[in-house]
Order: sequence, then structure tokens, then C-alpha cells
Amino acid sequence: MPHERKSKFAQALMPNFHEWDAVMNEETSFAEWERDLPKDTTVVSAQDTVRSISEIVELMKESVSEWRFEQIERGGHMATMTKPDLINPIVVSALDWHPLWAQTRP
Repeated sequence: MPHERKSKFAQALMPNFHEWDAVMNEETSFAEWERDLPKDTTVVSAQDTVRSISEIVELMKESVSEWRFEQIERGGHMATMTKPDLINPIVVSALDWHPLWAQTRP
């Protein structure tokens, strides 16, 4: 990566420094992680998302089979912001599926 781009990239990450530190230095075991995950979860992704996100979603599919996985065709990694017309119906469906939400709906 050219020096100028590295510098801009580093500046862009500054607000997220503590988040990256938490991710990179995490010491939770998989058993702890799996135990603490909410079981009633829907993961939404876009088919045209960045490689890192698609790989994370694939790992989730392999590791947490009881979750629901929904995928839209286009929207990239910012689909929740750029495609509310596609995402909102999935959210409503997830809420309808979620037992706590379903119990409290009128």
C-alpha cells in the first residue's frame, strides 16, 4: 500500500482504536463465546459484500447452525444503510420469529 494511503487509512482507524484492540487481543475461548451467544439471532448479509464479511458469515453458518441467515443480492457491507427497502422486511420477519418479540406483540 502506498505510504500516503497507509497514512489516510491509519487516520481513518483512529476513532476505532479501542474496538480494534478488543478484537485483536480477545482471549475468549470458543466454548465461552458459543455459550454467551443469543440463540434467537438473524444474520443479514449481501451477496456482494466484501470478502472479510462473507468469510465471517460463513464461519458463523458453520459454528452457529441454529441462527437464521438471510442474504440479499446487492447492498455491499453497508446494506443496512443503503438498502432499507430490502433490509427492513427481514428485520420485521426476524422480530416475528423471535420468541420474546412475538409474545409482546398486540
